[in-house]
Amino acid sequence: MPENNLLNYPYNNRKQTMVINTIVKVNNTNQVWEFDIKYIYVQGESRNTYLLAIIDCYTREVVGHYLGCHCTGNDVKNTMINAFDKRGINNISGIKMRSDNGTQFICNIVEAFLSMMNIYHERIHPATPENDILNRSIQSLKGK
Repeated sequence: MPENNLLNYPYNNRKQTMVINTIVKVNNTNQVWEFDIKYIYVQGESRNTYLLAIIDCYTREVVGHYLGCHCTGNDVKNTMINAFDKRGINNISGIKMRSDNGTQFICNIVEAFLSMMNIYHERIHPATPENDILNRSIQSLKGK
């Protein structure tokens, strides 16, 4: 089976850029954006819904969001497009996007979009929410 390449097929063999310096250093808006998905339990429906949020690391402002019963790569891509339009950014190639390794973030649709738009995408290391500004912001809201 190994000689026929039937074992350990890598579904995503793109080179991933992991964060080297975990501290985000920004001097202005629209330099580094982070995005993540949180699950929100809907009591009356007895199910979860997905909240995708994109935050500007300089202003800590949510620049884009999506709320729905599902969250696919297309939803992530469309939310990014809407965030860029909302901010009125003409040259988005200077933005660095940070996320975890969620399947919606590393799928072919999102990776192709970011590559086509010449947007640098770096990923935080797994299980390190302290490196993620968006996670820390959401945790502070939960505590209130």
